[in-house]
Amino acid sequence: MKVLKISAVFVDLFALLVCFIFVQWYLSVLLMNINDELKPTAKPRAEMIVFDIWKDIESDVDLWIHRVGHEKAGFSRRESGPFILHGDHTSSNYGIVDGQKLEEATEVISIVKKIPDRYQISLHGYRMKTSVKVVTAVQHVDPFRKICSVERTVGNGQEIPVCEFTINRDGKIVDVITDPDILTKFLSGVVPQ
Repeated sequence: MKVLKISAVFVDLFALLVCFIFVQWYLSVLLMNINDELKPTAKPRAEMIVFDIWKDIESDVDLWIHRVGHEKAGFSRRESGPFILHGDHTSSNYGIVDGQKLEEATEVISIVKKIPDRYQISLHGYRMKTSVKVVTAVQHVDPFRKICSVERTVGNGQEIPVCEFTINRDGKIVDVITDPDILTKFLSGVVPQ
């Protein structure tokens, strides 16, 4: 019977390999942080969404929203405070998806945090050949609830008020105003009594 002799070098190498694998496993367990898995990896999702839709995709209608006396979001400020503008429709070239022109133009602003305050939404007409009918809607995301849907006609160079609402300390949307006469007074800085 032949006896297999194992050299001392091989035993030492095997022992070092096992030791190295054990140390690597121990360090990976030691450096693992369970809290990292609980941290969000994406931006906060929207609590509310404001969007407008119009048929004439050649026209540039901008959606604006602001907290009264605070930040404003629109085409020149895409992210401001709790607001994020998702795309600024500027012409028919902007509305091409997979080589096909869109039939409707749209702009969307999300409100990622409901801060108690008064909010105003308005439309601005730029580079327009004719007046355009625009439907603007405000929706609460979770639970889904339509706050308002308003249709306004916007002309070139006009700022048209759409609606105003208040978010109270409980996060509820109250005092929704869509009357254009009252809103025009708000835009000019005159608050009716």
